[in-house]
Order: sequence, then structure tokens, then C-alpha cells
Amino acid sequence: MSEEKTIKRKSFLEIVTWSVGGLIGLGLGVPAVSYIIGPALQETTEDEWIQLGSTSKVELGLPTLFKTTIQRQTGWISAPATTRFSTRTVKWFPDLLPVPLTASRSRSKKIRSTSREFDMSNKISTWLDERIGWQTIWKTVFTRKVPRVNWLFTLGSATLLAVVNQGVTGILLTIYYVPTPDHAYDSVQYITNQVSAGWLIRGLHHWGASAMVLLSFLHMLRVIFLGSYKYPREVTWFTGVGLFLATIGFGFTGYLLPWDQKAYWATTVGTRIVAVVPVIGDFLLRIVRGGPDLSPLTLTRFFGVHVWVLPVVLLSLLGIHLYLVISIGISDLPKKEE
Repeated sequence: MSEEKTIKRKSFLEIVTWSVGGLIGLGLGVPAVSYIIGPALQETTEDEWIQLGSTSKVELGLPTLFKTTIQRQTGWISAPATTRFSTRTVKWFPDLLPVPLTASRSRSKKIRSTSREFDMSNKISTWLDERIGWQTIWKTVFTRKVPRVNWLFTLGSATLLAVVNQGVTGILLTIYYVPTPDHAYDSVQYITNQVSAGWLIRGLHHWGASAMVLLSFLHMLRVIFLGSYKYPREVTWFTGVGLFLATIGFGFTGYLLPWDQKAYWATTVGTRIVAVVPVIGDFLLRIVRGGPDLSPLTLTRFFGVHVWVLPVVLLSLLGIHLYLVISIGISDLPKKEE
């Protein structure tokens, strides 16, 4: 019975892995292919000018109606007029007088069309924009003006990318991970050695955690040295400090989850730090460990904080932080006199 469940779970993660890979491939491949062959599929038009009649009797400054037998269409022209008019356009060049001229109307001649899908996407885009205003959101977030800065200002975006990586890979790891002393280590080994692409997912999560801590630390250093925490960005700075502390919490709680010798003793030493707090040190140590020593309760407590408490804190602070960055804007490079 257990072997059947193992096979089913293994197949499930394989399907999830290939599905995620396929979606990423489509997301990267479709725009590239569309960029290359798009001009060949896009609908084009050619202007075909149809004669509407003689303009020798046109009175300057007065609109004149010309009739044509071609599809029983009519067009208006007014002299003088040097530009086309919208809707049943009539082309008229009075500067060429007194040469006999003819008035013409622009008729769009359609070439082979494969743009119905594009029209449908435009209709859907317009329908959504009228109801949720996504175009305004897009312009506000992605096309807003930013000051001329250097590459150090990309550390925040790099940290955000690391957060996304940790979230996706962490969700995939929870499919197999079992937060109990009897199965935690075995489940990690099973993910690494037996699950399809499990080594990749765990590796991305393991090294992504280090990258997330390093990038957030460098980002804060950049903010301090360039004075980006000053008015009016004090609240942005406070939320950033909270995000950094949450990142440290993720690293500390996640370090115990493999439940090997290194994780056990490192957590034993790390949790002893809170015991040095005056008066309430022992009380805090019992809260962190769930007792006087590391136990199964410590593992489940760390797992719960790692996958539930800290993500809620991180996402809340991250939402506020991004809102402030977008609404207030990023700081410019300080001037020499500053």
C-alpha cells in the first residue's frame, strides 16, 4: 500500500514539474516566436484611390458633393483642403489648380488576414480594463518614470526575484516533506535522490535562501550609504527592516527542517542565544524550543512558523513596501553637496 502511494506521489510531482516547466517555456517561447513571425501574420491594408469625379466646378471654401457609380458611394470635399478627412476620406489638393483634378476617396484593400485572435485579445483586454483598470495599474507599476541611477538600485528587484523563487520551490517541497523526527531526514533524502527533478528544486530552495539573505543585506547597505531612508521614505525603510528580519527568521527556522546532525546542533546553539536575555531568557527559550530541549515539538513548531507565520508577515510587509516604493518613488543619487 505504501509503495503504491509513493508511486502516485512521485508521478504527481513529475506532472507538476513538467507542467511548471511547460508554462515557463510557453511564457518565454511564445513572445519570442510571436516577435519573430508576428509581422508575417499581422493584418495589413493598402490604400486604393477611387475617382469620384471632376473637381473643375469646385467653389473655393464651399463643400461639394461628388457622386460615383462605384458601389454607389459618395464623398464630400471642401476647398481649400490639404489633408485627408476621417470616414470616407476624400483627397483634394487645391494648390495644383488650375490643372484639371479629380477627387478621390481612400478605400482600404484588405490583404490576407490572420488577426482575428489579435482582435479577440484586444476586446478581452478592453473589457478587463473597463472593469479593473489593469492598464492603469500596468502603467503605474512598469512604465513609471524613475531617476537615472546605477546597477546598485537593482538589488531590491533581485531580492524580490529570490523571494518568488523561495515561494515556488518551497510549495513544491512541502508536497513530499514530512515534519516529524522519524521521517523528516528520510523525506529530504527521498526528494533529493529519487523524486524527478527533486535535486533541482531542493537546490534552488537551498541556495536561494542564501541568495535572499545576501541580496537583502546588500540592498539595505545600499539604502544606508546612499541615504535612501531619509524623508519622505522613512516608512519604506521601516518595512524594509521588517522584511530583513523576516528573511533572517526564514533562514533560521528552515535550517532545522532537514533534521540532520548539522541542523540539530546548529539550532541547539542558535536557540541558546535567546536564553541570555535577562529575566525572561529561560521563558523565551522554552517558547522557541517548545520545551527545555530540542524535541519533535521543536521541529513541528519551526515548520509551522516557516510555512505559515513568516510567509504571512513577509507578504504583508512586502505589499506595503512595494506600494510605498511605487507611490513615492525611488530616491535619486545624492549630489556632491549632499
